[in-house]
Amino acid sequence: MRKDFVQAHVEKLLERVIEQDHVAQDSDGDWPFPLLGGGRMWVGVQGDSDYYVWLRGHLGLDVPLSPQLLFEMNEVNGGAVFCRTFWREGVVVIEHELAADDLDLGELQTAFWAVQHMAKRLWDEYVDGWCAQPDLREA
Repeated sequence: MRKDFVQAHVEKLLERVIEQDHVAQDSDGDWPFPLLGGGRMWVGVQGDSDYYVWLRGHLGLDVPLSPQLLFEMNEVNGGAVFCRTFWREGVVVIEHELAADDLDLGELQTAFWAVQHMAKRLWDEYVDGWCAQPDLREA
């Protein structure tokens, strides 16, 4: 399957997930969305022939790495099924990946909202107190 076919399929599914007639890609070919609580999320397609769909959320700018942060992210990861969170260069990241070959609405919808709800939980309980502003940068 060609990447442009996968991207078109993902775009149609995203329109249904967020109940909009159109979702726009950014300059990298990814689809940006706001995150619940604060920050930004992107959905993209990657791979050479076995494509996968990734969902990535960024919370907070300049979040300091600390034992408390690592403990809290570990607690969240311990209760997560397919999402994961980690710290990278001052940003709390949430990621989820899906195989693209048989992706359906239910799978993408579940992943989309899993990232959103993990972000909201992290923002409300942890990140909001660690940084002055959400990460609203373009990827």
